[in-house]
Amino acid sequence: MGSSLPSDTEGKALFPNCFHYAYSIFSYAREAVKLGAIDYILKPVDKEDVLRAIKRAVSQVEAERQLKAVVPEVENIEEDEGTEKATLMMSKVKKYLEHNYMNYELSLDSVSSLLHINASYLSSIFKRCTGINFIDYITNLRISAAKEYLADPFKTVSEIVTMVGYDSSSYFSRAFKKNTGYTPTEYRKHIGGGGSR
Repeated sequence: MGSSLPSDTEGKALFPNCFHYAYSIFSYAREAVKLGAIDYILKPVDKEDVLRAIKRAVSQVEAERQLKAVVPEVENIEEDEGTEKATLMMSKVKKYLEHNYMNYELSLDSVSSLLHINASYLSSIFKRCTGINFIDYITNLRISAAKEYLADPFKTVSEIVTMVGYDSSSYFSRAFKKNTGYTPTEYRKHIGGGGSR
């Protein structure tokens, strides 16, 4: 590894979850994702895969920065819950979720902690502003990403489970079937993405 990561003005690493290693054992990649890595790239390394992973890392960092920037505004929302300010804050929360759905630790509690507000309060504002509850929104993001990954016959279902933020294959399969009407394997066959792996 050797080289240090870029840092911000406070000395914190801008990309704290960047790992690289030369092992071909998938369980190592899975563990890296559990630790917060945003992606993994298999050998032989394709330049486009590296650029995609870097862009994804940058967008995650930016989404978190923007979410943290709304913390001072949160204190003023209580009296203006149904207003433009709450809607703007929820759009930033949604952007954060869209860039972080693959994180196992992503939850109502983790986001409310970033915003320094009560989880039930965030849940209430999120539902009021978006029309969908917080957990369903994350599930929809994860299932949507899983559908895209299932179109690639070279990705196994267990790899996809990890890539979209689930820790359990059985829980993922139940959520996927509830959302789509198909198991992941049935969905892959339905869209012509190849046999099960």
